[in-house]
Amino acid sequence: MAASELVPGIVIVGAWTLIGAALLLGIVNAVVRPLLVILTLPITVITLGLFLLVVNAAMLGLWHGCSMASPSRDSGRRCSVPSS
Repeated sequence: MAASELVPGIVIVGAWTLIGAALLLGIVNAVVRPLLVILTLPITVITLGLFLLVVNAAMLGLWHGCSMASPSRDSGRRCSVPSS
């Protein structure tokens, strides 16, 4: 909850939203990330591990797209990868 006071643009609606977002991030990191790390192992070795930064950013993007706190702006779908 301190992040909403320290970082502009972060709004926490309630404690349940915060708990739900934390659970979703945990599920994404526990299920999807290991699969993605294994699939991208060759390029990770070639880049000496720097590609893991891209994998981590992709996991945050997936979490943001599926988060209950940030539904898609264009449609009613809850789980969509945000477009830039």
